[in-house]
Amino acid sequence: MTESYECCDFIKKVGINMLFYRKVKGLTQAELAKRSGLATVSYAGIEHGKIISTLKTFFNIANALEISPAQLLLDREEIFLSKADIAKLYMERGV
Repeated sequence: MTESYECCDFIKKVGINMLFYRKVKGLTQAELAKRSGLATVSYAGIEHGKIISTLKTFFNIANALEISPAQLLLDREEIFLSKADIAKLYMERGV
């Protein structure tokens, strides 16, 4: 029974990360859903932890947020990028 609670906690944390980064970008659920190729109701369900999605969908959402998929899947405190990683990201995006 503990595993199902851990799974639910993980899904909720992913949703919290989605909400956080969406707010940072100043996007509504509808705007992010459209950018991710999802229906708004589907996106909202994922963000609220009520719908379990595929990794492909998480990659699409991360791409729409212009973040690494790891940023959705890990606690924000656990994500550390080196200066080289950050420079590489900027170079890839032409910034």
